[in-house]
Amino acid sequence: MHRTIGIEPDPLAAWTSVNDAVMGGVSTGAATRAPGGAILFSGSVSFENNGGFASARRPLMGETMPEFEAFRLRVAGDGRRYKLAAYTESGASGFAYQAGFTTLAGGSQVLELPFADFEARFRGRAVGNAPPLRSRSIRAVGFVIADRQEGPFRLLVAAIEALVSAA
Repeated sequence: MHRTIGIEPDPLAAWTSVNDAVMGGVSTGAATRAPGGAILFSGSVSFENNGGFASARRPLMGETMPEFEAFRLRVAGDGRRYKLAAYTESGASGFAYQAGFTTLAGGSQVLELPFADFEARFRGRAVGNAPPLRSRSIRAVGFVIADRQEGPFRLLVAAIEALVSAA
């Protein structure tokens, strides 16, 4: 049995974009606040100039939350594959622990992503010897699209929740 702690919607959270422009690409992506408070992560992925990804993230201070071991998402998607990313301060610049999920085109879903499903990445590459993801080390959460498909994308995120064991 779990109890949940809401992370989103949070009207005070500031989302920022990090797209392939950091490497010369031209993909666009941003997270904006939709009516009702949901997050709309949308834009367009382009392979031009060796691009191919878009992402958006927001701060999450792990020390202000109890320990948890999974995320629950309520999303409405476009049939494309996304990743939820949990960013830490481990390593030189921190790792991005990512867990992938495929959305239903035009449909909504509730997804549970346990920490065991998250893979550590550093600058887009897998990190084989990374420590396991721990909630207290998470400093930001976000979404990434890098599904090797060009074109527009749209992910509506109604909720991001932390799943805490009810003991």
